[in-house]
Amino acid sequence: MLRRIVFLAAACTLSAIAFAQPYPAKPLHLVVPFPPGGGTDLVARNISRDLAAALGQPVIVENRPGGGGLVAWTETAKAVADGYTMVMIANNLRLYPLMGSKLNFDPDRDLVPVAAIASVPMVLVGSHKAPAGDLRALLAAARSAPGTINYATPGYGSPHHLATALFATETHVALTHVPYKGTAPVLNDLLADQVEIAFLGLSAAIPHIKSGKLRPYGVAALKRSAIAPDMPTIGENGGPVFDASYWYAIAVPAGTPGAVVERLSAEVLKVLARPATQEAFLKQGFEPMPAGAAEAAKLLADEVTKWKRPILEAKVRVE
Repeated sequence: MLRRIVFLAAACTLSAIAFAQPYPAKPLHLVVPFPPGGGTDLVARNISRDLAAALGQPVIVENRPGGGGLVAWTETAKAVADGYTMVMIANNLRLYPLMGSKLNFDPDRDLVPVAAIASVPMVLVGSHKAPAGDLRALLAAARSAPGTINYATPGYGSPHHLATALFATETHVALTHVPYKGTAPVLNDLLADQVEIAFLGLSAAIPHIKSGKLRPYGVAALKRSAIAPDMPTIGENGGPVFDASYWYAIAVPAGTPGAVVERLSAEVLKVLARPATQEAFLKQGFEPMPAGAAEAAKLLADEVTKWKRPILEAKVRVE
């Protein structure tokens, strides 16, 4: 009996010591919902190195692609809420229910944002098959022959799909959607003049704009981007003033202790404040977008308000 009491006392002591260990006491995992080499992966790896140094523990980046991000998001939503599992999310996360997607988790309830990290401005470009060389002429052509101009996207419900839906809603034009499986085939068919127009991430489009292979119609942002300050916005070119940039954030499972969320948020913001981090982001085509947990949560809620009307009017569905 005495031996058992001593054993239980020792076990309790060890548990108390483990519980009292300052966070973090072991490596963290940052899940990326897409394959290596893409935009989400680049942002995650940029932030993970400095975040690991700040936390004093490794931050292991894990790529878990599938379902347009839904596989990783679902797994993370159901993970242990101890602050050791994080996931990259995008600003379209909470829009999936509006697009008819049946999820195995609640994006509003089950994932808590830690911090927003970076945004990617988008530019509307045209191939040589496009009917005009400037935005006003493009809109005139689209209005004179509704549905005859094709636009390419990396898939249903992608930020590029949403950008075009908002553009069409604001300009009152009818365009025909040609969905692909990824950005690479979109770019390939644009360069091959197989489709007319598409929204692309600014950094991906710039080399082909400079070479003359793609025609720029304007950046979908409220102001010119630091990535390409000489490129006018769609509003400057005579179109509607709107922002279709997509952005990345880090989230954790709901129920993660508030103190842990605050610590992670503070460390991410410190990393983003470093000139070296900002310079690295801009070189890769990302604009730093530092926002703490509360602000990131508000930004996600604002996305629902912003995109609800174009999603419903353009009947954007995830298939």
